[in-house]
Amino acid sequence: MSLPLPGALLFDMDGTLIDSDAWWFAAESTVFGRLGFSWTPAESTEWIGASLLECCEYVTAKGNLAIAPEALRDELAATVAEIAASSPISWRPGAWQLLELTARLGIPSALVSSSYGSFTRTITHAAPAGTLTGRVSGDMVTRAKPDPEGYLLGAAMLGVEPERCLTFEDSAPGMEAAINAGTHAVYVPFSAETPTIPGMTLVESLELVDETMLRDLAALPVLKLTAR
Repeated sequence: MSLPLPGALLFDMDGTLIDSDAWWFAAESTVFGRLGFSWTPAESTEWIGASLLECCEYVTAKGNLAIAPEALRDELAATVAEIAASSPISWRPGAWQLLELTARLGIPSALVSSSYGSFTRTITHAAPAGTLTGRVSGDMVTRAKPDPEGYLLGAAMLGVEPERCLTFEDSAPGMEAAINAGTHAVYVPFSAETPTIPGMTLVESLELVDETMLRDLAALPVLKLTAR
């Protein structure tokens, strides 16, 4: 007898489903550079998966910039959304095929991203039909990753208990959020250094994820938390 399928799939966006590193670096360099702050590729990588507001707080403090972090965040979110809307989407290897597979298998899926809705809508609209029907953006939550709020909200949108969800992520904050939410947390490496976090499963590429692997991943034990 086959193992059961997962109840739902939850996906991070940047670096997991799409390769948007160049978009982010272009937006950061443009917005921060206009204020005289020099932004490096290393800093861009360091902030992968983190809160936009926390990143902008870092920039304003380090550069002693005369702008509120909230205003800088909003300008950054608007700039990367403009870039995304006018650029071809580079899907990560296996991402499109995995989304199509979830549709064929009847598994609901949702996007859970730290990026804001002006950006995430572009990606959900471009995804295969019947996929990413739930969408949680950074401007929809009060607490950013590694807090589990986003993934708990994504599971609730799909009407599936977190422990029946597979979550795919490419950053340490996102992986911690997925684990803290009580989901089956799957790390797919990309730009950031691969962390070692109790409760995570490493899969080298979404290209490897087929129906059998989905069933196997869903059968793994979920890290039991004392509180959520």
